[in-house]
Amino acid sequence: MSPNNNRTVSAVEINIALSTADEMSRESSSALGLKYPEWNQHIDYLCLDSCPVTYLPVTSVLLIARSIRNSDELDVLHIQTKTSEKGYSAPSLGKLLITFAIQQKIDLRSTSSQIMNNQPFTFKAKIEPNMAGNHKSTQYAEFYKFAELVNLLSKTEALEVLALIFSKRRFDNLPNVLISNLKSGIDSLANLSRLASDFVLMNSESGKVGQAFVAALFDVAYPGFDIRMGNNNDPSTHIPGDVQASIDEKYWAWAEVKQRSVSTPDVQAFVDRVSSIKGDYALYFALANDPYPQNIQIEKSINISLKKGVRLHLFVSPKEAFERMLALAPGDAATVASGFANAFNVRLREATVTNELRNKWIEVASSN
Repeated sequence: MSPNNNRTVSAVEINIALSTADEMSRESSSALGLKYPEWNQHIDYLCLDSCPVTYLPVTSVLLIARSIRNSDELDVLHIQTKTSEKGYSAPSLGKLLITFAIQQKIDLRSTSSQIMNNQPFTFKAKIEPNMAGNHKSTQYAEFYKFAELVNLLSKTEALEVLALIFSKRRFDNLPNVLISNLKSGIDSLANLSRLASDFVLMNSESGKVGQAFVAALFDVAYPGFDIRMGNNNDPSTHIPGDVQASIDEKYWAWAEVKQRSVSTPDVQAFVDRVSSIKGDYALYFALANDPYPQNIQIEKSINISLKKGVRLHLFVSPKEAFERMLALAPGDAATVASGFANAFNVRLREATVTNELRNKWIEVASSN
């Protein structure tokens, strides 16, 4: 394909479209919802727990493609350049989209950089009817209907619908978790410690809950620092740990989070990863190890880590992690409690847990 071919979608064009949609979403969110009431409903459908998480970001990929090229130049359903004269590289576009969404705190239900490398789109040259299995046929039929609608949009309309997605899915738009009893800040914080610990012990979603829990602890314990929560199921992620803290784009703390029982070798393997990148501060959250104290030799692990030039903090239960991490958090107890309740809510959404589970946390925390 010639670089001058007008169906080539360049990185510069993609980034301009993303930033334009983002600006539009911040300036005209209410107007966009009124202008596109049907798309408002379509987006809500794509965000249902019963709908595969890939359908929202893939729809966003199609919208970006349409916002850059008209229908006489590009067919949004032709997701490989080899498909036809109207084909384009949807996987390349998807990588830039996900990176942008993470930077701008927009929840597209997935943080995988390989969004098009998920079923039923893997290795497909074209989005067609009946690509999904029987158990998801209803949801896929709806998604395909939306994809066809994208093909009918103008460039401007596609950009505005993308902006509507950004507006609806921005983390900033989450309602606050209101804790009912803050008269006694100390009691409220102690009770929240119990509620959060029980919530983490009873819910996992493949480790996403534990990861969000630790990221929220970092948010409250280390205000002013950039706290990164990685994708614990993304093989393309190479930074040690599930949660990291940085300042001026330089990492200084790395945390591993496990919601299953682990042993001393697991801890040392993580310390070795941190040491290999010249890091000197590691935190290991073995959130399911409290019933199995013999599995981790804590003092030995700390001493071995120090010999490798790494300070190691070990936590063997959610309760211990909550109390130790937030003991020195700035602010009065009521502020710390409220801050954690809301930070956990935001991080649960960022971790793409189900809406049902996130609403369960809101209900639990609000009862405090």
